[in-house]
Amino acid sequence: AAAIRAAWLLLACIGAADREVEERPTRIERPQIPQQITWFYAADLDRGAEFLAEVVGLEEVPGLLQKSECRIFRSTSSHFCAVCNTRTPPNCTTGEGGPEAKDNPGKSTYTMVVASRSQVDAWHTYLSQANSSRVRVTSPEYSSTYDVYAFNFYDADTERGLGCYRWEVQYFEDPAWPQPKTTTISDLQQHLIRGIAPSTRAAQRRAGWGAMWPQRVLEALPYFAILLHRFFKDVLM
Repeated sequence: AAAIRAAWLLLACIGAADREVEERPTRIERPQIPQQITWFYAADLDRGAEFLAEVVGLEEVPGLLQKSECRIFRSTSSHFCAVCNTRTPPNCTTGEGGPEAKDNPGKSTYTMVVASRSQVDAWHTYLSQANSSRVRVTSPEYSSTYDVYAFNFYDADTERGLGCYRWEVQYFEDPAWPQPKTTTISDLQQHLIRGIAPSTRAAQRRAGWGAMWPQRVLEALPYFAILLHRFFKDVLM
């Protein structure tokens, strides 16, 4: 009788543990961000697009329906920058300092991060050979404050183009900066596993007891410890 009682108590403990798991809220994982776009605004759409295409040398995404209002360019495999005429662009022509003026409403920096000092220098050479009436380029410098090597460049057209924004080419010498990740076979395998494996405990429960029994036994251990304590106290003593 004591053994039967103990068995029923064990089953009750497992059931209680399972109900607690079902009632426990499942944390929702953050969705991935596979692509990203940075938007800029210009008074003249074609003039802004000309800077991105002919000066910076970016490739435009063809065939988009929004081309009459926004033109989008690929800067990396998963990142894009775009120029639009759908909002009033920043105006940095009224005071001194241009895009670097403290009161420039559009003062922001678009940074292109490269892998070495030599690539910073290569970008500097590339942009310096462009039409000097359209682009202004500073000299590359090392910053001991941030441990970076970089230079800025600007669209010279502050009235119709993208001249109220700051553009930068930079190399992080700071070892804490994350390096670009290269895809390996292991990454592909893990991606495949994540794509086909159940992502929630509820999905695992639908697979039946066979898929969940180790987890259920572990979650029942606290209840089983209480059961053993009662068994030794009430039956054997």
